[in-house]
Amino acid sequence: MQHPDGSKSKRWKGTPQGGPPSPLPANIHLDPLDKELEKRGVSFVRYADDIAIFAGSQRSAERIYEGIAEWIEKHLKVEVNRDKSGVGPTGNSSLPGFRIYEDGKVGVSPKAIEKLKAKVRNLWDARQSLTSEQLRDQWQRYIRGWWNYFSLAERRWEVTDSSGWIRRHMRKCFWLRWKTPSGRINALRR
Repeated sequence: MQHPDGSKSKRWKGTPQGGPPSPLPANIHLDPLDKELEKRGVSFVRYADDIAIFAGSQRSAERIYEGIAEWIEKHLKVEVNRDKSGVGPTGNSSLPGFRIYEDGKVGVSPKAIEKLKAKVRNLWDARQSLTSEQLRDQWQRYIRGWWNYFSLAERRWEVTDSSGWIRRHMRKCFWLRWKTPSGRINALRR
């Protein structure tokens, strides 16, 4: 474990956050929670340690939240982070990259779209010492993996609205690489 001052110490419990093995212990440890929610007849979705619980009204959501938070702390001996947890409309929530809307449809979260845009800026940076084919290949590898992950999304307008912005960044990359007005004219003629 690395501390803010740069020093390191051994980890005696838990797994590193985001590490490949961390979802497995989370799923094993939180299995009793799944069973408790099913027993209570609550609609929920859980991905590793991220969970969304659905209720018919704000009041009922607050009641379920308090009951489940207490149950987790008592039975699983895990402290619920009340700053990160809360009650609100489904359109404001997001599981890892996804947002579940009021009508039950799944979309890509705004945070995931912002991460995609940051990656586009990085991959289509004209200052990279890569050929045009290498730029294209690294983009295809990234976007294929990204799309495979988010292909479950039913609402795709967040992604399709970004397609023009993405193409503009691709064009900008080549425009900057062509450098001079004569180089740009020659490249456009080709």
